[in-house]
Amino acid sequence: MVESKASWLRESCPPWCVAAHHEEDFPDDREHQGLVREIPAVLLSRTYPESGRLVETTEATTLDVVRHCRAGSREEWVYIGDDEHRLDVSLETARRIASALAETVASGS
Repeated sequence: MVESKASWLRESCPPWCVAAHHEEDFPDDREHQGLVREIPAVLLSRTYPESGRLVETTEATTLDVVRHCRAGSREEWVYIGDDEHRLDVSLETARRIASALAETVASGS
């Protein structure tokens, strides 16, 4: 946990917060953040260009996964994304996704 002296921060940081909070932080950037975990990934994209035929392409990227919540809020979120893709899900949804992924990979279906 990173201690902060920023006057806008009214609550203590959650135990997982590693963000450095500064007095001059822009209001939209005032949030608690956990460690960023980088995951090498390959993404599948499906498009229907003018031909109307399905075109599938793959793209290598690095996805960031990070827990976060707005300063002053109790709602915790998990961000998964890169510069072009973004998914923010509730902490409970992230737990369900993690469980479903583990089951899907383990069972092969």
